[in-house]
Amino acid sequence: MDSKAEQKQPRYEPNPLIESLLQKLWYDYKEQNPKAKNPEASTVLRLAELELSKLKKEKPEQYENVRLPGLRKAQMILKDVRDRHKNLPDHVREYIDNTSKWWNFASLKDYPIPHEALPVVMKVSRLCRISEQAFTVRHALWTARLSTAISDTQQLAHWADVYAHRELKCLMTGQPLWTGDIDSMWSMGAWELATAYLVDEAPDLHWDYFVKSQELYPLPHYTGSGAIEVDMPYLHEVTERLEYTFLKGSEEAGVEKPQPIEQLNLSYTAERVYGMWLRYMSKGVKADELSQSECMELLVRLREWVKSHKLVKDPDYKLKSVGNLSNWLTLTIIMPISEIVEDFGLAPTELLHAVGYDRDQWESFSTYLRKTKRGVTNEQT
Repeated sequence: MDSKAEQKQPRYEPNPLIESLLQKLWYDYKEQNPKAKNPEASTVLRLAELELSKLKKEKPEQYENVRLPGLRKAQMILKDVRDRHKNLPDHVREYIDNTSKWWNFASLKDYPIPHEALPVVMKVSRLCRISEQAFTVRHALWTARLSTAISDTQQLAHWADVYAHRELKCLMTGQPLWTGDIDSMWSMGAWELATAYLVDEAPDLHWDYFVKSQELYPLPHYTGSGAIEVDMPYLHEVTERLEYTFLKGSEEAGVEKPQPIEQLNLSYTAERVYGMWLRYMSKGVKADELSQSECMELLVRLREWVKSHKLVKDPDYKLKSVGNLSNWLTLTIIMPISEIVEDFGLAPTELLHAVGYDRDQWESFSTYLRKTKRGVTNEQT
């Protein structure tokens, strides 16, 4: 009896990430093989074994004891996916099939594109053919939609493909199309976007939905440094108003005005990050207790923190660490936020502590946002 018990495999423990992985692999298979039959659970399990082996090598401490379910349990997990796909309306199935075909000028009959966007669509089509990537009708439609916002052809091809895949996954899962996370990814840039999350200034990104969406169809690797910038004079004006508020308006005797923000020659992204942290610091529970001279000292230190940040000094670091922002965002589901912030240096923790924020109790990103929103520290919750 003891020998049999030792040989018996441990029972599968329900794991939302593993179950989401199985569902994602099922949809990926259908996307890559649109004319094939629905993948069997055994096929999905084989694909999942490869993915899990990679995860165990990359993050052994997190996945060492994670197991895949047996065949019968996998069939139960995937039943909802199969049923949802089976019950798609006919017009949705037809749209998926038609827009998954390679684009050509004949496609304009059923899926018209504005004439002014056609030259750009042709460039992206050519780029995809050279790189041996499919250029579907759906990819072409998104290329046309984004053509006036993204000027670089490679960036346009990349992000149009991202939107096209998100649309397909939403259609296949019967969910409404939602692109707030992708919109911010390419329009804000990695450092600015990460800071917006940390200070809770991303109203277009619904966190609960975002976490759920990341499990099924995560964002691709981040490329580029942001595409949408406002005029610098207007940004300077906004930043100066934030500084005026943080310094409590009227000047105390002996307290000099800060150096004009435009004289710092900060990049657009660096000044945006500076402004977001300054606004966040002004909401700290101890901020009102500080004198104007103490606030001035913190303001100068924050300026130096931004100017000397590794994301300003070392562009390669940006690509290596924050460049793959999608993985970073996905990891926040299971990785303590304190480790992420310490690794990437994304928060001026000493300055935040000075205005009343408690940074030692971060457990997860969602917990952090809930407990520190609007200047409430962990000690008060």
